[in-house]
Amino acid sequence: MTFAHSPRRLLHIASLVFASIAGANTALLAQSETERGEIAWKSGTTFALQGNADSALASFRAARTIALAITDSSLLSAALRGAAEVQAVYMGCGDSSLALLRAADKESRDGDRAGGLLLVRRLAALGKIAEARQLHTALFADIKDDVPRSISRESITYLTGLAAIQRAAGQHTTALATLQQARSIANRLATGDDVEKAAAMPVTEINSKNYWVSFEIADLMLSSKTRGETSRVDGKALMDAVANATDEPEEGNERRFGAFRLADRLALKAWRCTMNGEKCPVPPPRKCR
Repeated sequence: MTFAHSPRRLLHIASLVFASIAGANTALLAQSETERGEIAWKSGTTFALQGNADSALASFRAARTIALAITDSSLLSAALRGAAEVQAVYMGCGDSSLALLRAADKESRDGDRAGGLLLVRRLAALGKIAEARQLHTALFADIKDDVPRSISRESITYLTGLAAIQRAAGQHTTALATLQQARSIANRLATGDDVEKAAAMPVTEINSKNYWVSFEIADLMLSSKTRGETSRVDGKALMDAVANATDEPEEGNERRFGAFRLADRLALKAWRCTMNGEKCPVPPPRKCR
């Protein structure tokens, strides 16, 4: 059996086929550009951790360009955050870093708190406590009534952000209590919400869930001038445990790019060097240019 088609019908079928092919090619191109953008972002983090600030900024700039071209807000936010951390840690450019973080927060998708949380921390560190508190409240408006009852990654992120504000405001005892609450939730996550097992977990037992909150507790203990020598001894033991941990740290709700934490990672790198009797201090920021 044969079927005859009019020339107009054949043209219509051909146009549909070509449109389908073009759509597939566009999708493949977008996928390829997305992969290039992710590779550029990863290169930026690698260069930054190696101390190559200029190459890191160039890589984050490339990721940002790709993100704008393909309208990928997640990649754009991550690229802006990475550049902001390099500007602050290596360049000493506080204003540039803050502007980049404001842009990253603006570009973040619903449910992605990574850009906003980093902005909260930077505002607090700069002494802009009221603005940091306001942003923190807005950022976690959907879950704040569930904390600390909710045993989730978001609860940990909420509490560590709050602790950063409290610490910047000089409320070290309150900040420590907030961080210990966050670690308790992290331990319950790590044990499948086994309350007894989580409560019995040694302070120096580090896993992927409690890694960064343990770092923050240790850092606060070591730097606080209000808690005495015992706190510093405990802080050193905890920081040693974090530095020796082998689990990949986990934090936040942005799973695609994760938490960069450039300054904290460099601080841990320097701590490991000290433990090994080596010298690899975090370089001081350049003069902003």
